[in-house]
Amino acid sequence: MSIQPKELGRAVRRWTHSDASFAVIAKTEAHEGGWGDGGCWILAAALASGFGLEMFGVFGHHSPGIDPTPRLHHVVVRAGNGFIDQDGYQREATFRRNYLAWERVAIDYIEPVDRSRLEQTKFPRPSSQAAIIEGVRSTAKGLKPPAR
Repeated sequence: MSIQPKELGRAVRRWTHSDASFAVIAKTEAHEGGWGDGGCWILAAALASGFGLEMFGVFGHHSPGIDPTPRLHHVVVRAGNGFIDQDGYQREATFRRNYLAWERVAIDYIEPVDRSRLEQTKFPRPSSQAAIIEGVRSTAKGLKPPAR
């Protein structure tokens, strides 16, 4: 039986808030930040490759802000009817509300992104993928790729 998106999200949240995950991110280009501020592409790429999920870019603008041009702010994976990032699984409407409240970014759109598009950004590059996948899997026993 495959893991459900909420269960995978709980495992991701537990792992990304653990000492083990901080040891992993310290060895990446995102070492000065965290999984949500610099390490999002690293985490999303690991979840995509390890669990067969698709990466999505979160495009938005700061609110309130002078420039309303949507820019790539975050990278997540789609699972079920929502998204998973370092904060776990959230349905799209909840994710949009929380992102505005926590990051002060109004989301204009969320769309699939691939590595070639992300290579054009200044986001830290994926690394330590095997350690991330193993860390998330070990957090939830019997973790298998989620049903799409």
